[in-house]
Amino acid sequence: MSVCGRGLLLIAAAKLVPQGHAVDIDIWSQVDQSDNSCEATLRSAMLEGVAQRVSVHDGDMRKLPFADGSFDATIAHFAIHHVSTREGRRAASREIVRTLKQGGQVAISDVHPFVKSYADELRKSDMTDVEVSDLSLWTFPPARNVTARKPAQRVSLK
Repeated sequence: MSVCGRGLLLIAAAKLVPQGHAVDIDIWSQVDQSDNSCEATLRSAMLEGVAQRVSVHDGDMRKLPFADGSFDATIAHFAIHHVSTREGRRAASREIVRTLKQGGQVAISDVHPFVKSYADELRKSDMTDVEVSDLSLWTFPPARNVTARKPAQRVSLK
């Protein structure tokens, strides 16, 4: 699953996993991206030859419309910081964890002041191998990445 606007990461994911299916979710805000729409994303997927292996959904990352354990991997690129409250960003991080399969992986790239809090929330949610990258100046604004893995088996608190 990706949370990524016009579908650039969705299309890349579909190409990287030719036997898989890539899913995108967005609220389709016009504030940061003009012509940001489900139709524009699907048109891009068609032009790139992956339309049959992608699906696009309307939705809010704070309450994802997917069952627990739906995805092998999730990518969120410059997305979560758009949620205006700290609790909302924490909820988005928890939703990523909820919808990941056991053993699933997450990669979040975002403006650097927020990434540490995403990593903290992933650790609180029992994710493992949580790593935060150095600051990258290859994007504007500068960004950091956080990656993590959901344990292959549920953690028992007995």
